[in-house]
Amino acid sequence: MTKPLDEQGVQRAMAAVFATWVEPELRRRTEEGRLPDGFRLEAFQLITDDAGVPREVRLNEQVRAAVRRRTRREVAKDDVALGDASVDVPELLLTDADPDAGHFTAVQTGDGGWLTSIDVRVNARRAAEHGAAAREFLNAAGASLEGGNLRAFAENLFGASELMAKAYLLTVPGGKLGKRHGSVAAPFNLERRAGRVHESFAALLNRLTDLRSSGRYLSGDFALDAAEAAQMMATAEAMYRALYDVVPKRFPAAAASDDAPDA
Repeated sequence: MTKPLDEQGVQRAMAAVFATWVEPELRRRTEEGRLPDGFRLEAFQLITDDAGVPREVRLNEQVRAAVRRRTRREVAKDDVALGDASVDVPELLLTDADPDAGHFTAVQTGDGGWLTSIDVRVNARRAAEHGAAAREFLNAAGASLEGGNLRAFAENLFGASELMAKAYLLTVPGGKLGKRHGSVAAPFNLERRAGRVHESFAALLNRLTDLRSSGRYLSGDFALDAAEAAQMMATAEAMYRALYDVVPKRFPAAAASDDAPDA
């Protein structure tokens, strides 16, 4: 995972979005006579497609977003406290009206400042569907492990791990995935080498890929014991939990005017 932008980084990103996309859109609408007299910009939103390319600029009431409030403790990483844990940290999230888009959203606050949110990750809906399917294969793998059926365990865990890896890759703007198994493992390993994927998750997928030949197709000795299988299961469960930090959240569009449920 990439590190979130710091405050200065957000300010630079906001300035760039405003100069490159919002100001031209304001000029265009002004020239077309589409802005009312006395128009005051109170919110704007840049929507990107699944390749990360900006495709729409929204102004004021056109902005579609939900507010999620969490405590500073809930958003702290690595158990690092971020001040008073009772203080709300509002976050702007896209709704299910934009299930597969990325965005930069800014809403003016009562004190004249701006609440901003940037998330270039895409394909939230598709990634979540892959995560849900992975959960079914994880459950099947766990049942196979309990029954001592290690071949079935390895095959089901491979399915789960590949689905989770694909869910992650789907969130990367412009990522290209084919239909063959290698089209998931290869880019997932590239993400691991770039430091964006935990090494143990890539290693799990690689190990399970190697086991398929002997486990499912009986082409050689199937070298997997219960101890290694239990460790693999634990790693897969950790991978599944980590997926919730990767897949963007979406909330019902009908509830976008209200605060979204707490995290």
